Amino acid sequence: MALKFPSFNHIFRQLFATAKRFPFESLIALAGTLAAMIYTTDGYGYRIQELALRVLMTALVGGPLMLAVTLFCGSSAPLLRRVWILKSFAAVAASCLFFAFRPEEYPQHAVQCALLILAVHLLVSFAPFIKSNDTSAFWYFNKVLCIRLLTGGLYSAVLAAGLSAAFAVVDKIFFHMDWHYLSYIWIASFGIFNTLYFLSGVPDNPGQEAISSDYPLAIKFFSQYILVPLTTVYLFILLAYEIKILIEWRLPNGMVSGLVLGYATLGILALLLVYPIREASGNKWIRIYSRYFYLFLIPLVALLIAAVARRVDNYGITHYRYFLLVIAVWLVFIIIYFLRNKSASIKTIPVSLFLITLLTIYGPQSATSLTLYAQRHILAELFTQENSIKDGKLIPINENTVKVERALRMANTLNYILRNYHFNALQPLIHADMAQVGDSLLRAIKHKDNHTPDTYTYAAARTGWVFKYLNLTSFQYPHISDSQVAQELVNTYRYETKQDVKPLQGFDYMLPVDLAEIKSQTDTLAGFAVKREIATLHGDQAALYIGKTKFDFNLTDMANAFIKHSSQMDKYFDVHPDHGPVKQYVIPQQLLTLQQTKGNITVRFMLEYLQFDHAKRAGVSSLGWSGCYLIKIDRN
Repeated sequence: MALKFPSFNHIFRQLFATAKRFPFESLIALAGTLAAMIYTTDGYGYRIQELALRVLMTALVGGPLMLAVTLFCGSSAPLLRRVWILKSFAAVAASCLFFAFRPEEYPQHAVQCALLILAVHLLVSFAPFIKSNDTSAFWYFNKVLCIRLLTGGLYSAVLAAGLSAAFAVVDKIFFHMDWHYLSYIWIASFGIFNTLYFLSGVPDNPGQEAISSDYPLAIKFFSQYILVPLTTVYLFILLAYEIKILIEWRLPNGMVSGLVLGYATLGILALLLVYPIREASGNKWIRIYSRYFYLFLIPLVALLIAAVARRVDNYGITHYRYFLLVIAVWLVFIIIYFLRNKSASIKTIPVSLFLITLLTIYGPQSATSLTLYAQRHILAELFTQENSIKDGKLIPINENTVKVERALRMANTLNYILRNYHFNALQPLIHADMAQVGDSLLRAIKHKDNHTPDTYTYAAARTGWVFKYLNLTSFQYPHISDSQVAQELVNTYRYETKQDVKPLQGFDYMLPVDLAEIKSQTDTLAGFAVKREIATLHGDQAALYIGKTKFDFNLTDMANAFIKHSSQMDKYFDVHPDHGPVKQYVIPQQLLTLQQTKGNITVRFMLEYLQFDHAKRAGVSSLGWSGCYLIKIDRN
């Protein structure tokens, strides 16, 4: 029998019918796809890309939200006014997210967006059954969605791979094509084709369509011979580990939380997949598995709570630990619900996950609020232990007397807050007005670079200011974190001058020199042989030979002088360094100048920059520098 392929006319009719049935969802998918293309393309400018990111985040939430509303209204299609009111409300709510999301300035919005995406996808799974208790129809509806999602992902990947191969052939054989268009192929395949393919398979009336009596054998095989054995392996490993903990009487650490969550996820997935045939004859193994799964889960959830509680007690609440605790609380609820309720419905799983996810997004109990409160409390406690707090506000620490381990925890806590929250989140702990500080830094960067800085430059400047304000710059980017070897704590310093014009008055010649490029080569100057070289292996001593006269410039001595008089150099500190995690200072040219006179020859060594590492025990090392020699030969 010959295969019959669908015609292009049929394909376009299907796409048109899908777009007509889901107009809002299709438009949102198109907007999100275009936004993703702009965001992943250089050349638009960071402001346009930031707007594109906000559009993309809005689309990722708004698309599933609109689909959930459509599915909820599916059985109420004749009530067009009610349907359009609900859809309009959902559209307005989704549009408001564009103005609410500002991840470039408020990093916590990225976490909130991810939680909203999870919540609206869970809402899609039960939206048609909010007023229905038909668990069988609920299962078959979600089976259709999952299969459609998986096959759509496979088709989209194959389509994108095929078009990418064609793109490469055209680029190789015919004419050059910009490779950033290759990303457009993948984005369009998953953003448009995959979305329309998925939507075309969504049932028209999920709660009213006849349920097929044929249970997919592939799902049964997958559950019986893959998922159940896999969860059993997890179970034996975890129970053995729990026995080991009881014998040694030592709290768990490491990867225990991942193992417990893996067992819980795979086990619940297996129960959901075999739900329609759990009572069928010949499936005794399913009934046994269903009966004992939640019982075995009890000690494992207790193990998970103990592991997370230990980390929270030692280091406080972070987003990761917060979500582990939330999942543990949800698992406790699921265990109690299914063990005590013989008529328990599997619809409770996505509904309860949806509700608990909403609770983690906004409010004082949310992930961002509770984590920020905990980290600020830890920071205040650390500064209190160092007597560096006044009137409830943080004051600079004494860099020379602070315990290194404590200073490292201060720096790590600060970095966590500044990485995950807005700069102003520290306002309750800082005397200075953070908004004014931010505006001042912005003006300084604009004046320096003559343009508005991008988000990352501005964030780096604000982070640098906080660490400088609290005198924690030495611990901001430690090379090590072991308090047992605190004397080996290494900091990188860079002293440079912005004075490009060199004063040449009184000198006859200028000779450039750079540690990274210097060669032992001989030039001729006024009848003298001139040679530049590095006198030591580590580059801490520059040597210049003019004839037989040698001029030595010890750069380690200069570096040690900078360290010794560090308090006097603070006024030159650059809060927005250009060279990564360094303590950078912009100083006058004369502070980077050395001069020697031997006989009738005077040599002035003018450095453009001096960079080095410094540790309390090891001293100065790993120098880098460049500059020029000014030479004067007195012939009188």
